[in-house]
Amino acid sequence: MAWTQAMLDHPPVAGAVSVCWAGILVCGVLALVVRSRRSLVRVDGAVLVLAVALVVCGYCLNHIGTDEDVLTEQAARQILHGRPI
Repeated sequence: MAWTQAMLDHPPVAGAVSVCWAGILVCGVLALVVRSRRSLVRVDGAVLVLAVALVVCGYCLNHIGTDEDVLTEQAARQILHGRPI
């Protein structure tokens, strides 16, 4: 949904989302192919960077957030304080 919304309003953000998803696909293939632990750590780091970039793109499209964001925050607070969700 982020990509279709971005294509209508912010084409550069849609391009960034496309690049991020392509990068995640490449990282998935690399995770199956690489042999050393060091290379796998690098792939994991790349996935983390791409995920952060996707979050930033999502924030560029929607500054307010959704009701799911509020529920996730409340659940995280409950877990942090050791209470049931």
